[in-house]
Amino acid sequence: MITTPIRAVLKWAIRDKIQTAVMLADSFVNKDLRSRIRDFRLSQLLNHDRIAWVGNHGISSSLTLRQIGVKPSKIIPWDWPAIITPAAFSPKQLPGEATRNVIFVGALSEAKGLGDVLEAIAKLKSQNNRIHLKVAGKGEQEYFVNRVRQLGVGDAVEFLGLVPHDRIVHLMNAADAVIVPSRHEYAEGVPMTIYEALCSHTPIVASDHPMFRNNLKNEVDALIFPAGNADALANSLRQLFSNSDLYSKLSDAAEPAWNRLQIPVKWGSLLKSWVLNSPEDQQWRSKYQLNSDYYRDRLYQFKPEA
Repeated sequence: MITTPIRAVLKWAIRDKIQTAVMLADSFVNKDLRSRIRDFRLSQLLNHDRIAWVGNHGISSSLTLRQIGVKPSKIIPWDWPAIITPAAFSPKQLPGEATRNVIFVGALSEAKGLGDVLEAIAKLKSQNNRIHLKVAGKGEQEYFVNRVRQLGVGDAVEFLGLVPHDRIVHLMNAADAVIVPSRHEYAEGVPMTIYEALCSHTPIVASDHPMFRNNLKNEVDALIFPAGNADALANSLRQLFSNSDLYSKLSDAAEPAWNRLQIPVKWGSLLKSWVLNSPEDQQWRSKYQLNSDYYRDRLYQFKPEA
């Protein structure tokens, strides 16, 4: 079992005729020529007969393997067992006239979109909208504290620092919206923030990051805005907080959206099936290949290939 996309390791396994499986947690969305060449060479190794199958963490990451040329019949999406589900909370309705509380969870960086969130908050406040932002995570906090001061929104932004993971979903549930604003250049993997937000039943306002496209659909289970566009983000928040029917619709859609994104193959079960490798195990893995009937029509913009 190889758990790295390093080509030298794959070449060694192929050269020494070692029957190999690969278990990754990587996405491949680089656009420059050097990266495309590197990824093409990787795909040729992963397609070799000595590589029995390639697991990757999550659907979107698995789709990037397909995009670089790995055969979808070799790709098996996997996930960790769910710790919390949407059953832990109830669907929500738009609160009455009050300060709107929104939350950002993630790395404190421009690429993650925090600067866009702060600009959106400043725009909404300048238009007399009552809004309060909680920021959970670590990173360039001093830089963004100064940015908040420059924008004049110190009374509307609260930095929580690094928050224990078991508190995140509860913070999301207590908020009126969860903002997931990643810019395209941010190397998103499996969007755990989206899964957690769906569990909380709090409506999501997310960017159109490529790794989100198979997870969320605009005005169906989230509001989507162009990444890096603070004005569009502000407009999406304004739309959400001015339409109680839309708010309830997105909250109600959280559980079916979460269910649609669940992956039946877990890391441990995939590893066990490889070790045992009985005909039943082989059949089970085939059932959940990326080009299988199981994934057909389950994800937005997803069309399995032969």
